[in-house]
Amino acid sequence: MMKADVIILAVQPQSFAELLPKLNEHLFPNQTVISIAAGKSINYLEANLSKATTIIRVMPNINAIVGASTTCFSASKNATNEAKEMVITLFQTIGSIVELPEEQFTIFSAIAGASPAFSYMYIDTLARAAVRAGMDKKQALQIASSAVLGSAKMVMESHEHPWELVDQVCSPGGTTIEGVTSLQNDQFESTIFDAVNAVIKKDHSLA
Repeated sequence: MMKADVIILAVQPQSFAELLPKLNEHLFPNQTVISIAAGKSINYLEANLSKATTIIRVMPNINAIVGASTTCFSASKNATNEAKEMVITLFQTIGSIVELPEEQFTIFSAIAGASPAFSYMYIDTLARAAVRAGMDKKQALQIASSAVLGSAKMVMESHEHPWELVDQVCSPGGTTIEGVTSLQNDQFESTIFDAVNAVIKKDHSLA
């Protein structure tokens, strides 16, 4: 018999069909179950974990490893403020956390759960371009990573729209506008849209 007040399910959603019936046999009232699994809704979890009092879905990202996760959570209707505060306190130890309505959970999974992989690819591509131009790869990675980190900080703290910041970097007839124009000509924005939509589509298929 499980006596813990809180149970965290941190397994792949493909495991739920086998795991949840076994887990449900050992639950008791007033427990909170936290699920860290893509595609499995609160309704699904409530149907398969009928003994659990509160269900909370949480989605951190890989940057939790360095204490910089971007995390969201959605709670069942009967979740108390105390339960929500517990989740916030718990996951603030690995970064930031925001509550979202569950219908936006899949969108979050795409722009915060999956996007670190996109950002890693972007940083690595910047570094490889620098290598091609003659810079050492390790140094290029440090510079590219620092620039991306600073740019994110600028967006969050300057209260200016990202495109306003783009315009500030692009001087008339300068070098940066050439790169920005090249990205636009190569459908940079559309490529990101397609990647986000691909994640959302896959997440829906897991449901």
